[in-house]
Amino acid sequence: MRLSHSASQKYQGCAYQYKLHYIDRLRSAYIGSALIFGTALDDAFSRLLLEKKRTLSDADRLLMVPTAKETFLSSMSKTFLNNGYLDVDKSSQIKYFKSDCDVSLLSDTNRQQVSDHAGEMGFDVDPDNIEQFVEEFRAIKYPENENEISVYNYICWLSLVKKGLLLIDSYVENVIPKIHEVFDIQKEICLPDEDGNGVIGYIDIIASFTDEPDKVYIVDNKTSSSKYPENAVLESEQLATYCEHEQVFDAAYIVVEKKLRKRDPRTRIQIIRDVMPEEQIDNTFDKLTEVFHNINEGKFEQNWDSCFQFGQPCPYYKYCRGGDLKGLVSCKKKK
Repeated sequence: MRLSHSASQKYQGCAYQYKLHYIDRLRSAYIGSALIFGTALDDAFSRLLLEKKRTLSDADRLLMVPTAKETFLSSMSKTFLNNGYLDVDKSSQIKYFKSDCDVSLLSDTNRQQVSDHAGEMGFDVDPDNIEQFVEEFRAIKYPENENEISVYNYICWLSLVKKGLLLIDSYVENVIPKIHEVFDIQKEICLPDEDGNGVIGYIDIIASFTDEPDKVYIVDNKTSSSKYPENAVLESEQLATYCEHEQVFDAAYIVVEKKLRKRDPRTRIQIIRDVMPEEQIDNTFDKLTEVFHNINEGKFEQNWDSCFQFGQPCPYYKYCRGGDLKGLVSCKKKK
């Protein structure tokens, strides 16, 4: 069995949700904006960090052809969902957070683009008063009009694009000068256990910092809506796994807050460095061993305390309570 960090976290959160997603392959027809935005920024940051890598492979050189911002825009434009690729910008299949929508970031051109799209959907939105449309849309508790959802999502997408470009500038200013050398980016790992199971994943960055040029760090980029606690590295199961695989025990988080501040600095980035405790590594692998065992034993209990996360219901909320398949699709592989 191969298990990623995200799959392990899903099982630990609700074993039944893991079963529905990975075994039954019953998937949500929607995808969250946080995954799309975080992936697009990761791709852009990786592109920037390649400039700190001394030895480039042919694949690295291809990745360096577009700029970081071009890489971000490309990644923000398409995403893979269930059985195929999806155009993101005007899709009604994206679930956005309220904080994703910041009309103040839209240019006059953006406002006209929104108005034009609304016209294509069969209704009017005043480009000078998009705020009113947003307010009225949010007042609907469970909006179902696909055309209105598409227009609202387009506003959110334009807002996130503007935020992303600002965050890339901030990363260039506040992170890149602190990186001394990059040794590897998006390194694929598989850490096997004695039973033949494997923990898989991708290490964002293996690098050194300018103030510690001789020390190698396992580094993970994170996009967050809020500040990380100072002990975040010490409690990270993901970094513990990567440290054990590389036998490198200095670890770091680079946390990019996606919420723009009203005061300077408008963007805030944390760099949290620490030494991964042996106890955390032991605890992490004890949990993983238990997860592997329980999955092999077919233990998939429902955790009714995990039905809401970040204010959003689990994709299987209605299914678990009454078998309602609305919003779900079967992704079982055809024989």
